[in-house]
Amino acid sequence: MSKYVELITKEGTPVLHIRLADNFWLRLKGLLGKEGLSPKEGLLLAPCRSVHTIGMKFAIDLVFLDKDNRVLAVYRNVPPGKPGITVKNAAKVLETAAGVTDKFPCPPGAQLHFKTGGA
Repeated sequence: MSKYVELITKEGTPVLHIRLADNFWLRLKGLLGKEGLSPKEGLLLAPCRSVHTIGMKFAIDLVFLDKDNRVLAVYRNVPPGKPGITVKNAAKVLETAAGVTDKFPCPPGAQLHFKTGGA
């Protein structure tokens, strides 16, 4: 059974519905085999500090977070076939559809807020 969280604003407004990949097998599979993501969904890999897009079918945005959910780095519109992208001190990586990070503030240093979500 998949676990989910919601990315929310400081005020509590939901921004993204995010599936958790919090074990080896879920992180290994990641977004492989998916045709795309809607602008309202994402995948949170934890623990994670390095990702690739080899074998993927679509571009994504990557938000690297520390253990306290502070943004360390943002990579926008990462195309399929990109070898490893690593961010030192990252504890988690949020993957979204390409262009999503342009729609919500997540510059390096920003604090992201999550709450436990439904199915």
